[in-house]
Amino acid sequence: VNTATGQITQKHFLLDPDSNVTRPSEFNYNWIVPVTSMKTGRIQPIYWLQEPSGFSDNFKVASGSSDWILANLKVTGYYRVNYDKENWKRLLRQLDDDHTVIPVINRAQIIDDAFNLARANYTEATSALETTKFLTREIEYTPDRKS
Repeated sequence: VNTATGQITQKHFLLDPDSNVTRPSEFNYNWIVPVTSMKTGRIQPIYWLQEPSGFSDNFKVASGSSDWILANLKVTGYYRVNYDKENWKRLLRQLDDDHTVIPVINRAQIIDDAFNLARANYTEATSALETTKFLTREIEYTPDRKS
């Protein structure tokens, strides 16, 4: 999710992005994806990603804004979510300020996605570690178990 442009893309996720995929997909590993999301605590309408890439104002955040985007709300889809660096920072700031604004299952998702994205070299390991800082104040079981 690119919150500067509102672009959302899908890509076949592999823990080893350099691996050679020999199993063909009749859909070329592109799917019709119902993308649920939240913008700074407000649930957004479902966006149907029907191509490898699409655009929506629901995923756009004005430059300099503290607004953040959270995709795959309540983890209803079977996919990982990566964000542009600025949105990762805004999500981390929200987790630090008041993590309860983000649903508990999504707090776990943020940690799990960040670590798996780092493992696959899509993000830096230090960024993944940053997602756990709020856990000192977490009282729910699920996010803590993901770390």
